[in-house]
Amino acid sequence: MKDQAEKLREIMRKKVFAVASGKGGVGKTTVSVNLSVELSRLGKKVLLIDGDISLANADIILGVSPKKHIGHYIQGNSSIDEIIERVDTNLYFVPGASGVAKLTNLTENSLKKIKDILSYFQADVTIIDLPAGIGKNAISLGMIADIIIVVVTPDPVSVTDCYSFIKVLTKSGFEGKIYVIVNMVRNQREKDVTFNTLNKVSQKYLGIYIDLLGHISYDESVKESFCLQKPYVKTFPRSKAASDIKDIANKMLQIA
Repeated sequence: MKDQAEKLREIMRKKVFAVASGKGGVGKTTVSVNLSVELSRLGKKVLLIDGDISLANADIILGVSPKKHIGHYIQGNSSIDEIIERVDTNLYFVPGASGVAKLTNLTENSLKKIKDILSYFQADVTIIDLPAGIGKNAISLGMIADIIIVVVTPDPVSVTDCYSFIKVLTKSGFEGKIYVIVNMVRNQREKDVTFNTLNKVSQKYLGIYIDLLGHISYDESVKESFCLQKPYVKTFPRSKAASDIKDIANKMLQIA
């Protein structure tokens, strides 16, 4: 029988990643879903939480139709077990809510209930797909994580908004590691310029160093898989984007 201290140490060893973006439309949720699928295929027990509490869409990309969502649990209408969907052998999913006005600003009690999910469900890796932008929910949920992965595109507006997210997060007291994924990359130069620009301003104005976790190539199969409502690592496993996701998932295992 494991004592309480040993159980606590086991919980502490499990990494919680939060996937963020400074703005919508950069592919954050698509990245979260495909990373979760790939990590589960690598043999890890993965819990994906749709942290976009009021405007959820990870279920669409996963191709599932959940009966319950995290809003039911937060509002006391469901248990944790009732909101966790088993998607595949090693992949579990907590759906977000859509159109629930009461959840647009999470209370301290709501955040505690979300933390209770992490303690209750013993995953090897947990990924929280944050709401886009720098709103209260995005920052509050980001503070729960051990590691932040910020998704950015070569678009200058995306870079600026990504920096804004990192700034607000660090000013809020986040002390974990921050990584970057450059998405929709058409060539090596786009990747280098995007990351180097973000890294330099973070060092200069915030005094922090961020690391490049990887990049994902611009790939038409990503759009096609979205229309099919299936992750592209499953529908197009030989695509450039799927290959890039596999590389990133393997890097995540090294820091998880």
